[in-house]
Amino acid sequence: MPNLGQALKVCRALPISGVILEVGTPLLKARGAGAIRAVKKESRGRTVIADMKTMDAAELEVQIAKKGGADGVTVSAIAPQATLDKFASACRACGMICVADLLGYSGRFEELSKLPREVNILVCHSGIDQGLDPETLGPRVQELRKVFPEKIMAVAGGVTLDTASVLLGAGADILIVGRHITSSTNPRQRAVELLRLLKEH
Repeated sequence: MPNLGQALKVCRALPISGVILEVGTPLLKARGAGAIRAVKKESRGRTVIADMKTMDAAELEVQIAKKGGADGVTVSAIAPQATLDKFASACRACGMICVADLLGYSGRFEELSKLPREVNILVCHSGIDQGLDPETLGPRVQELRKVFPEKIMAVAGGVTLDTASVLLGAGADILIVGRHITSSTNPRQRAVELLRLLKEH
């Protein structure tokens, strides 16, 4: 959601335990690093990830996220190797969680072997413009888990209560949930229901 006021309202409504707050790319583009600062202020100790999806200028973008107060930041997995390496090094130097987002990646997961070891979290991601097909995500999460058993696995794209169990069963550790929560009249309850599923897995 690009509306900062609405985003902060959702932040306040969500539970503390088990929840990571993501400052999404549209919000970052609409409000800049100020959005990170605002969400961090409302975080009440929750981890905040800046979804930069960095493609270039890695060190600069990591610094922007760090100064904004983010605990972690995302790089696009399809960025040039030099960007991936510099991004990972910058995250390590800043003590930040390093997240690689696979949105747009259509190759074999084995070919991602050059991802820097500093990458903590991999995001298997089906985009809004792609049609948010969660049915295709399950097998991809499963395959990604086999190639990178040591990484924390996140999944994004059309995650709902109906699809969450399948994705968790496929090996996801983190559910990145957007509109299923943000468009709900009761975002807290939606989050509680999803957290219950996470605990069951």
